[in-house]
Amino acid sequence: MTLGEYLEQNALTLAAFAARIGRSAATVNRLIRGLNRPEWKTIRAIEKATAGTRPRAGAGS
Repeated sequence: MTLGEYLEQNALTLAAFAARIGRSAATVNRLIRGLNRPEWKTIRAIEKATAGTRPRAGAGS
């Protein structure tokens, strides 16, 4: 499951998820589009926010 799919399945907006992980909506958008690689700190925040679901960043990942 990609991060975008996770957000869609859980009816989360970029802004809502970004607030959960302490990052900007623009950063989450770039992660979803595969334009940025997340820092370890961001990876840990995503894992915590998704209860360990560990969605992949990027559409083609």
